[in-house]
Amino acid sequence: MIPLERLAVEANLVVHPSAAMRDVVTGMGRVDALTALVVDERGAIGILTQRDIVRLMAGDFDWHSCRVDQVMTAPVVTVPADMSCHAAYHLMLEKGVRHLVIDRDPAGQFRVIGEKSFLDNGNLRDDTASPRVASIMQCRPLTLPLDASMRDAVSLMSRERSDYVIVAHHDRPLGIVTERDVFRKTGALVDHPDACIDTVMSTPVLTIQPDAPLNTALEQMQTYGVRRLVVVGLDSRILGLVSLHQLIADRQRRYLAVLQANLQDCEEQQFPGQLLDVVGDGVVIIESATGLIVKTNPQLSDWLGYHETDMSGMALSDIAPEPAHQARWIHDDPTTPGDRVFRACLRARDDRDINAEISSKQVVFNGQSLIVSVVRDLTQREAAAAALRASEQRQRLVAKVFENSNEGVVITDGIARIVEVNPAFSLITGYAPHEVIGKTPNVLSSGRHDATFYQVMWRQLREAGAWRGEIWNRRKNGEVYPEWLSIAAVRDEAGQVQHYVAIFSDISEQHRSRQEIEYLAHHDALTDLPNRLLFNARLDHAISQARRSKRQLAVLFVDLDRFKTINDSLGHALGDEVLRRVAERMRLAMRGEDTMARLGGDEFIILLENITAAGACEVAEKLATALGKPLQLKDEPVYISLSIGISLYPRDGGDVDTLVRNADAAMYKAKSSGRDNFQFYTPELTDEVLEQAFLQNHLRRAIEQQEFRLFYQPQVDIETGRATGVEALLRWQHPSEGLIMPMRFIPLLEEQGLMRQVGPWVLRRACEDYLRWQQAGIAPRSIAVNLSGAQIQAQGAVEQIERILAETGMPPEHLELEVTETFVMDDPESNINTLHRLRALGIRLAIDDFGTGYSSLAYLKRLPIKKLKIDRSFVKDVPGDADDEAITRAVIGLGKTLNLDIIAEGVERKACVDFLLREGCYFGQGYLWGKPMPEDEIVPWLAQHTRP
Repeated sequence: MIPLERLAVEANLVVHPSAAMRDVVTGMGRVDALTALVVDERGAIGILTQRDIVRLMAGDFDWHSCRVDQVMTAPVVTVPADMSCHAAYHLMLEKGVRHLVIDRDPAGQFRVIGEKSFLDNGNLRDDTASPRVASIMQCRPLTLPLDASMRDAVSLMSRERSDYVIVAHHDRPLGIVTERDVFRKTGALVDHPDACIDTVMSTPVLTIQPDAPLNTALEQMQTYGVRRLVVVGLDSRILGLVSLHQLIADRQRRYLAVLQANLQDCEEQQFPGQLLDVVGDGVVIIESATGLIVKTNPQLSDWLGYHETDMSGMALSDIAPEPAHQARWIHDDPTTPGDRVFRACLRARDDRDINAEISSKQVVFNGQSLIVSVVRDLTQREAAAAALRASEQRQRLVAKVFENSNEGVVITDGIARIVEVNPAFSLITGYAPHEVIGKTPNVLSSGRHDATFYQVMWRQLREAGAWRGEIWNRRKNGEVYPEWLSIAAVRDEAGQVQHYVAIFSDISEQHRSRQEIEYLAHHDALTDLPNRLLFNARLDHAISQARRSKRQLAVLFVDLDRFKTINDSLGHALGDEVLRRVAERMRLAMRGEDTMARLGGDEFIILLENITAAGACEVAEKLATALGKPLQLKDEPVYISLSIGISLYPRDGGDVDTLVRNADAAMYKAKSSGRDNFQFYTPELTDEVLEQAFLQNHLRRAIEQQEFRLFYQPQVDIETGRATGVEALLRWQHPSEGLIMPMRFIPLLEEQGLMRQVGPWVLRRACEDYLRWQQAGIAPRSIAVNLSGAQIQAQGAVEQIERILAETGMPPEHLELEVTETFVMDDPESNINTLHRLRALGIRLAIDDFGTGYSSLAYLKRLPIKKLKIDRSFVKDVPGDADDEAITRAVIGLGKTLNLDIIAEGVERKACVDFLLREGCYFGQGYLWGKPMPEDEIVPWLAQHTRP
């Protein structure tokens, strides 16, 4: 048998009896010691254990003034180093202690052996039919509710002389508090004995079924480095507890029972042959006089690679080639009591070396001197110890990451009840662990997500085992916040979900940044009013609502009279101050639900919903009255008057552009009427109606007579002036009216549904022209063609474009199709899908006139576009106009963020080029490089600007 000294370890902490109790506890924590051995000149006189600390904490105990010899367990149970393990363990049971002290060795060192050390003794693993957990478990374990205090826990453990208490909720285990847990928190618990139990308990709790074999229980304890398992039923309710102490005691009892039964048989047969076969370790019997092997058991012969009968008659030197090992094995004093233990290197039949521990005793049997040796293979034990150390190290590392992670971590059981959270969880959500443990994550629900959202989440968790995405949750203080959440399911060997692990981070700051960018993109930098983009979006929405409810709305176009004179005389800084004050006065004169925006310069526009013509008059009069009093700037009065144009829905238009355009026309009527007044739009204000009638009558003939022509305007690299592309522009060569610009007839083509005929002709002609230029070696990188909403939304539009490419032989990568923001936002989901189909053909896509509509950034980032075109209305006055500069700068920044090419339209001045280059825009289009030209003029221009 293995002697006791092989299982003992050197005492980690040795203290003098006069040591202060607080210092001893601190020292135990520093060296991670389970005990402190109390020693004076006589030797070991006492021992302080974790159970002593629990007992003392349960009473009225003064940690500051007490000495260790006043509270230690004394006397200690001291045993000789060569005592057998079985004898030592029985002594431990008999004395009711959990630690034995081995006599001081010649070097003056003390060694201690605890109950757990017997785990490695006597082949504790039983490969025969193993009893079940239910046969030895404690059926009525100690439990406390989650809201209990640590004072309750230590009192119960001390009163019942228990080393644990289970923390339970509705008879289901949430955590466990052990003597070691109490010891580790001793300092904090002394000062705060009423701390909640969840601050100390270990979680999650390892559990086992009552019908599981004891071998399985032992394997779980060894794998996870624990001493206790909670026994639960199929409904997860607590049935009992099984401990390492119970396992060791049970195995020891059964081991001894087997030995005794076999010894009795052996005595009857006059030779211990059967005894050898049942011993779990290897056994060899050697004749002392000759060193020949008399008998071995199957375990040893199997280890060494021999048949059992082959080894009888072999010399000891055949299996122990080292002479020193042979000498220690054979030469022994038969009068010396006890076993002799040493290590030896054995040689297997295949020349493998096996490290072994030999425990030998010389006996006389039937007058023959024999050496009976128990041989234990150390390889497996050392490997198991190494694996256990590695497992413990991994657990410590995981625990450290868990505790120190900046991301919140939530662990639930298989039915989504929270069993553990880390400190970052509490920091982010505001909930302490005890407030959420035992509950489901629904406690964090913000109410922003519907049932479908969570159904999709759980379906993906079940099918894929993981889910990640953005979700809104609620902090303890009621604040709703966004987080990025990743959830993974943890399954057992049978594939059943045991836990869910969720890791999340607060992304409020990222949301705020996105909101700020979106706000800047839709508000005027000077006045903080909505800009054209936001106003158009709100007006479009208001028109939709008014159409459904059959109500009226009004658009007021406001212009400051003679502002240019004021700006020039006072300077731009004071001019900006005038605009800010005027905006504030007008805002105060309006209703709370009205929208006012600044279009740029001294132009403002106002949306009045659910209002009559009379109501619009009242608002216009209030605006004029608000500016009736002069502004005080530099102690000088500044007088401002307004010219206001009013258009009404549905009388004066049914869409954003028409209402704004007609309000603008009415505003110019007010100016021409002497300023400082307001005018309603009337058809007589413009010849547009007559012109539209004339053009409508001639459009179909224009298609039949092929009166449409394509002009091309160059697109250039503004640093080099080299051509990068051309834009195809439609013109109408009328026989009597001459060249008609597209703004006059394209809206009519769309209204009459004729764009579906003209659009394909434009695309085909542009492709044919580009291919001719390519053959001549003068083609730029791409040719851009505008697509109207009506054309691209027509059934079969994508197939028609694909057919034109195939029939003309146009390489799709050289074709760029331009669509407007208005088209995209008309039906975002459908139109985005259409654009993705076009992009799949290899065609490049661009957003034309960007900045004149209102496209949500959420939709913009989903578009398969490669280019943004800054509208000419923003480009023409930069540098110089602060608003246009801000908008242009914002669009360029947005394009960079989305990794898009940016091209500016309407570039006519060198100063504008310098501004664009400074801001990071490198492509332009405008009269500075070339006006729109017919093909016979664009060809020589390309020849000059495309060839190196």
